Amino acid sequence: MQFIKNDDLKAGIRLARPIFDRNGTLLYDRGSALTAGNIPSIRKFGFPGLFVLEPAEPVPPITEEELEYERFQSIVLHRIKEDYQLLHNAHAPENLDTLTTEIMNLYGSFSHRMIFVQDLRSEEDALYKHALNVAILCARLANELKLDVMSKYSVIYAALVHDIGLDSDIAKHRKRILSFTDDIPEVFTPEMEYYFKIDYEDRNTGYDILHAEYNDYELPEKALNIMHQFNHVFYHPQMPINERLVEFWETETKILQVSNMFDVLTCMNDYHEPLSYMRAIQYLKKHEEYYDKDIVNCLCNALSILPAGACVDLNNGDKGVVLAENLEDFSQPVIFSFNSKRLIDLAQPDIASEHWVIDNMRMMDNRPRIDAETLKHFIADPGLVETTRMIRKKLIASHDRLAKQGIVL
Repeated sequence: MQFIKNDDLKAGIRLARPIFDRNGTLLYDRGSALTAGNIPSIRKFGFPGLFVLEPAEPVPPITEEELEYERFQSIVLHRIKEDYQLLHNAHAPENLDTLTTEIMNLYGSFSHRMIFVQDLRSEEDALYKHALNVAILCARLANELKLDVMSKYSVIYAALVHDIGLDSDIAKHRKRILSFTDDIPEVFTPEMEYYFKIDYEDRNTGYDILHAEYNDYELPEKALNIMHQFNHVFYHPQMPINERLVEFWETETKILQVSNMFDVLTCMNDYHEPLSYMRAIQYLKKHEEYYDKDIVNCLCNALSILPAGACVDLNNGDKGVVLAENLEDFSQPVIFSFNSKRLIDLAQPDIASEHWVIDNMRMMDNRPRIDAETLKHFIADPGLVETTRMIRKKLIASHDRLAKQGIVL
C-alpha cells in the first residue's frame, strides 16, 4: 500500500480503500482501477490523495466492522461539518444529538476488542475526523468503565465539539508532539507550553461559540462541564502544573483527555507520520499523572493494539508475526519468529525476561499487515495457541503451589 497525492493520480492505479458518498453508498470498491473518466470525479471529493495498491499487491482483507466504519464516517463527517458551520454562524446545532446517540449505540456496547482504523486527514476535514474518532474512543472507554447512559452520552457529545474553536490547521499546532521517535518527551516543556497556549486561546473561542455561559442552545450541561474542565484546566497557560494532574478530574474528563491524545498521536495527515498504537500507549503510560492509568488500561482492553496478523520488532533485532493476541496483556502475544522459525509465547516469564516487543510494523492506516488466511500458513489451528497458553498457566500455578509447600519438581 502506498499514498498517492491527488495531482499524481493516474489511470490504472487500484484503490486500497473503498470510497463512499455522503449517503453511505459505495462508489468505488477496494481494488477498483482508476480511469481517465473517474479521476476528475474523485478529485472533487477533496481528498489530499488516496491509498492505492502496489502493482502486484493483492487486495487486502477488510472486516465487516471496518467496512461499516468507512461507511459510517462518510455519512457523519458531513453532519459534523454542518453543525460546526451552524454554531460558527450563531445557530443551534441540528445533528449532534442524534449523532451522539448513534455513536453510543454503535460503539458503546461492544463486547470485543475493536480494530481502530485511521484515515488520512486534509486541512479541510481534520477537525471533523478528529472529533468523530475521539467520540468513538470515548464511547468505547465509557462502555469499558460501565458508565451510566447519561455519562456516556455526555462524554461522547463533549468529544464531538471539544475542538470546535481550533482552526483547520490543528495538525500544525500539534506537530511538535509527534516529532519524537526513540525517546518519549515530557508533556510540559517550554516549547509545548507555547502550543498549549495557542490551543487554550482557540478553545476559549470554542467555548464562546457554544454559548456555554448562558447555554441558549440547550446543550447537555454535563458535556459543557466536561469541556470546561478539559479545556480550562489542562491547557490554561497560568495553571500550575501540579493542578493539572488527572487526580482532580472527573472520570468523563479523563476519558476525553486519553481519547483526544491517542487520536492526535496516531492520526494521519500531511505534516507527520502517525505513531503506532503501541508507541502511543507507551506515551500515555509514561505520563500517567496527566493520562489516567486506569483509563489507559481500559483503552488497551477496548482496542486491538497487537492483533493476530500484526508484524512486530523485538528487542533482539528479530521480527515476527502475532499468531494469538494476549487478552490480558497486549504486549505479550504469541508470535512466530521469522529468524528462529518457531513459536514464542512472550507471556512466559522465562521468555519475557529476554524477549519483548519494541514496536509493531503496520500498514499506513495502522491496520495489521497479515490477514487471517495467511496466518494459517504459520499455524494450522490458532485456537491451539490459546489452549497451550492455558495449560501452561495451570502448570505454572500448580508448580507455585507445590513450591510453597516445599516441593520442587
